[in-house]
This record gives sequence, structure tokens and C-alpha cells, in this order.
Amino acid sequence: MKQINTKFGRLYEVRPGVYYPSVTTMIKYNSDETWLEEWRKREPNHKQIVLEASTIGTDLHYLCELYCTNTVAPSTFIPHIEAQELWPNMKIAIDDITNDFIFSEHRMCSDKLRVAGTCDLVACKDDRLIIIDFKNSRKRKSPSSIKNYYIQIAMYAQMVEEMYNYKVDTGYILIACRDTKTTQTIEVDINEWKSYAKIYSNNLWKQFETNPELQNLFKTGAAQ
Repeated sequence: MKQINTKFGRLYEVRPGVYYPSVTTMIKYNSDETWLEEWRKREPNHKQIVLEASTIGTDLHYLCELYCTNTVAPSTFIPHIEAQELWPNMKIAIDDITNDFIFSEHRMCSDKLRVAGTCDLVACKDDRLIIIDFKNSRKRKSPSSIKNYYIQIAMYAQMVEEMYNYKVDTGYILIACRDTKTTQTIEVDINEWKSYAKIYSNNLWKQFETNPELQNLFKTGAAQ
């Protein structure tokens, strides 16, 4: 499944000539990012802060992927020091909620939601099928502040059920907290959040219907 980056966000070519927005792109089009713009105005070093957080997150994700696929890191990979510090507790959290890994960094799509994405981890705990998403943050998150994380898990669960005909029992968000070097584990009720995933999908595709530039992009997959 090919990824294409555009000025509107990321697309996936799910079949020849058929393009779906990524999960993160769909969430972006359903989110009010006014707070982010205000923070950028207040914080003179916002570019450096975002870059460092992105680097830590990318390296930590890769450490998770290596572990979940039983792969040895290439000799050229030197993780950011904070990613190294966060990894031990992230590993403990992964081991606490799983005992077998199925897919790691796996690309999937849902025709019902018309969305695609790369799921961090599909795993099992005994006879329960689990979706796991890895995040990092400066500090612990309150569950009420991460609605989009819940919806992201629900979208991945829908993809698994459509593509593989397996029911997902639950989801987990594992958040590496940089201030305390701990991992916050939040369980997600899949059924509760599936309806919100459908609302997000409907909202984006309504925008698609009234935006000729988006229509052309989704029809051609043309990178911008």
C-alpha cells in the first residue's frame, strides 16, 4: 500500500487508482488547531521543540518496532538519548498487556470509513486481540484531552475487522512521559469510539464533496 505525501496530508493508494486519506489526515480535518497556532506565536523556540519531540518519538517508535519484530538494530542507528531513557518503561508496559505480536507498523485500510493508516502494533493477550498505539508527551495526559487518540485506535480496529475478519477486543494507548521517564497506559473501549470514527469519516468526505482541489487530489493521488 503506497504512501503519498501531499500539501493536504498523507494519502494511501489502497488499490490501483483508489486513494484514501491517512488516519492522521482525517483527524486533522476534524480538529480545531487554534491552540497550536497560539502556542507557536507565544513560543519563540517552537520549531526546535517540535523537531526534538518528533526525533524522540520517531526513535522510540523504532525501538518498539525492533522489539516487536525481534529485529536487531542496524549499527548506524543511535537513538536520541531521551528515547533510550524512555524505552525500558515502554518495554515493561508492552509486556504487561501482550504475550504475542501479530503485526508491527502494518499498513491497512477501511472501505467503510474510507481511511487508511499504519498501525503501530496488533497483538494478543491470551485470547484477546489488541490494538496498541505508541505516543510520547512532555507529561501525562488526562483521558479527556486525547479524544483523537481514542478515535485513531477505533479506526485501526475497524481496519483489522474488515481486512482480516477478526474482532478486536480492546485497544491501548501507551504514552511515554518525558518529564518522569514513565509510561502511561490507557485502555480504549473500541465499541464506544467506533461511532466517533464514523462521524470523522463523514465530516471529511463532506469537505471532499465541496472542495474541487481535494476531489482532484483523491482521484489522482498527485503529490504536491
